[in-house]
Amino acid sequence: MEPQSAKLIVGAASGTVQEAKGLIGRFLGPACDEIGGYLADKVRLFRLNNQLRVLRKAVDILEAEGLTPRAVNLKTLVPLLDAAALEETDNMADRWAALLATAADPKALDVVNPSFVEILKQLSPSEAQVLDLIYHAINELGIRRNEWKSRGIIAENVRTHLRLEPTSFQVAVDNLLRLRLVAPPAVGLDFIDHQQHLFQLSNGHLLCATDLGFAFTRACRRGTKASEGASVGSQTEPDVKHTINYLSTWQ
Repeated sequence: MEPQSAKLIVGAASGTVQEAKGLIGRFLGPACDEIGGYLADKVRLFRLNNQLRVLRKAVDILEAEGLTPRAVNLKTLVPLLDAAALEETDNMADRWAALLATAADPKALDVVNPSFVEILKQLSPSEAQVLDLIYHAINELGIRRNEWKSRGIIAENVRTHLRLEPTSFQVAVDNLLRLRLVAPPAVGLDFIDHQQHLFQLSNGHLLCATDLGFAFTRACRRGTKASEGASVGSQTEPDVKHTINYLSTWQ
């Protein structure tokens, strides 16, 4: 390759790098001021500081319970720290720390499912808040596990309590349903082979607990206080042998 051609290629590459830095800066918003001209190094420092925040918080949670962290499965630890490194909000960082503390709990009989990391990555702060309130209310109302498929929390009461805009709230609910962190109610019908069968209703007005949602929420709220004033109401499924108009029955 001729020297002149090589210079042109190097010059073009340098221009591309500068353009990339400029474009990235436009998407970073306020964070761009911190990153400044030393973009790569500052990003590494930003990630490291976030990881340290989560690690310290996780240790604090366990030490407050008189526990020493145990080794965490790398399939959980590595992606957890990678995801936490990009977390900018304190509220969500607390969830990452709680999840890490749960995974490192030496007294825990069950290992934290690696899928919990992927689930938390897919939640926005408002969606996490909705989820917290639902399970706090389920606990406060004393809805037992054998009632989870038929008793739940009225979605509109959750939205009103959190003062969320209807459209964004419905998007949050749809995402929680997609992730199976909550579920619509199920009804029992016994006309098939004279046996009782449960059928899930396609409805987002009543939000019921799931085993996945319960375990995930508990793992991510360790060492934190539950939502206060979570009086959002519940609903009970009526005898659907004769009617499925369950929305008219309030508890």
